[in-house]
Amino acid sequence: RMILKLTSKLTFGKLPFDKHTAKIGLGSYSQDISRLRLTSKGGEFRAGNSGVGIVAPAMTNYMWTIMGDSTEGFSTPGFVVVLDFLSTKYDELHLSFEFERKPKF
Repeated sequence: RMILKLTSKLTFGKLPFDKHTAKIGLGSYSQDISRLRLTSKGGEFRAGNSGVGIVAPAMTNYMWTIMGDSTEGFSTPGFVVVLDFLSTKYDELHLSFEFERKPKF
């Protein structure tokens, strides 16, 4: 289990109709797939969408809507990319969620 506190730069060029995607990428630069495999919780060890990537409780914010949020919270899938570098393969796990500004803000 991992708990992270992250910051992200946002672009407000479409204000007040802005929508943002928070992205997190995880990978190893020293352990190839013969030694380390990455996947989301409950996911399969393969490229593509699999498992649950981000899980969070329901969030209330007066300015932003978290896409996919409900009274139970939200979850997003993880996405694995298998990188090939000098004939050695490495997993890279991509996690993300989207949020957009509510009307009148």
